[in-house]
Amino acid sequence: MIDKIRDVKAKTVLDHSSADSLSDKFFIFESYGKDTEGPTRAIATDYPVRLDIMIAVVCQEGSLSTNVGYSNYVIRKNDFIIIHPQKVFQVMEVSDDFKSKVICLKPGFFDFSSDQYNFNVKNMLREYLCYSLPPSKMELFSVLFRYMEDVIGDKNNIYRKQMVYNYLNILFCEVSNLLLIENENNKKNVPNPSEEIFRKFMRDIETNFQKERNVGFYAQKSHLTPKYFSTVIFKLTGKHAKEWIDEYTILEAKAMLKSTYVNIQQLSYELNFATPSHFGRYFKHHTGVSPRKYRND
Repeated sequence: MIDKIRDVKAKTVLDHSSADSLSDKFFIFESYGKDTEGPTRAIATDYPVRLDIMIAVVCQEGSLSTNVGYSNYVIRKNDFIIIHPQKVFQVMEVSDDFKSKVICLKPGFFDFSSDQYNFNVKNMLREYLCYSLPPSKMELFSVLFRYMEDVIGDKNNIYRKQMVYNYLNILFCEVSNLLLIENENNKKNVPNPSEEIFRKFMRDIETNFQKERNVGFYAQKSHLTPKYFSTVIFKLTGKHAKEWIDEYTILEAKAMLKSTYVNIQQLSYELNFATPSHFGRYFKHHTGVSPRKYRND
């Protein structure tokens, strides 16, 4: 169990997971619930964190609930979820019978191909994080995981990295094919304009929240008036646009407080608050505690 970790880097996760690894740039480990034989290994703390690695969790048994940014995801048997580097996430609940394979991959270790199809897949993986695998593909993935673990464990194999890279390429091609088929099927459905506006709003917040927390800015990016924009967001989600902006800002602040050593003064400036006291009042208003108390609890 990773507990009370401030600076959550790939090496920290590696040291706490007893993973099969080539280096801190690529490693695999198993994560269990309480009732599954083997050690219990959590892949996150009890608070929002941000890592410098990509995590892919493939559920073999049980279920796991996690928040990634604004969204909550529940993965069950044969599902997988991808959490991208620097994305804020929190594991909320793990079933007692949970069992999964977890792949951790640093950017640059395995580069996506640059052709148009793979570019589209990369974009889909960033926008839609959670997918289901047909049982036959799950069997294939299990075999590939086993091969990678065996190869990583063979210290005398001078081609270990090349072989792992090839297995990863097979995994990526299999996932690409599934996602492209799913994407073609989704194109047949008529998109909901309000949902498109909301999805764009979420992407815009993620990119601009440090500098812009005004609803008018985001309305303008969607070429809408602030009043109409706010009405669309509220009718679709039951929350006002300003609430979404504040929630994302607080989520980022929590992750920075818990998973980095950045002091509160520097953190407040990174989040574009005029002064540390302004940030402190904002944080306490939304959470009920001061930034310092949240960090130390």
